[in-house]
Amino acid sequence: MIYYQEGSENTVIGSEELKKAVSEILEKMGSRKKVLIIPPDFTRFHSRAGDITTHIYEHYGKGISDILPALGTHMPMTEDELSVMFKRVPRDLFRIHDWRNDVRTVGTVPGEFVSGLTEGRLSYSWPAQVNKILIDGGHDLIISVGQVVPHEVAGWPTTTRIFLSGQEAMKE
Repeated sequence: MIYYQEGSENTVIGSEELKKAVSEILEKMGSRKKVLIIPPDFTRFHSRAGDITTHIYEHYGKGISDILPALGTHMPMTEDELSVMFKRVPRDLFRIHDWRNDVRTVGTVPGEFVSGLTEGRLSYSWPAQVNKILIDGGHDLIISVGQVVPHEVAGWPTTTRIFLSGQEAMKE
């Protein structure tokens, strides 16, 4: 389902247009009581994911219970990075992804499938893992903001709602 689409190779989405687009999308999703936002970390600062996250926070307010920057294996964001990227968002909402200790395995990619994708270069099974807050958090909405395209192509975002920053759609 497409909640919003706008743009072309020549379109520039300004600050007000971005805020209006995020608001329009969230209105279609309805009210929520416990929302988790998963934006990228500071390495994706220029994606405007910080602005999108701020708009989501302003829309849902106290309904935002957690913000988990998607670090992968990157270092956690510093206070300065959080302040620059996520203006007007309370720091106590941010959680740190500990990729060594806070993950849950939700499935396994079979070795045969990995082998087929890699033309036999790799042939072992691969665990599909997510941060435990996605499973244990009790959220009624999880929004993944500003995906890195190779991650999306590989299928890592699964079926969560995804804002594709700088692209034409938000999809479920």
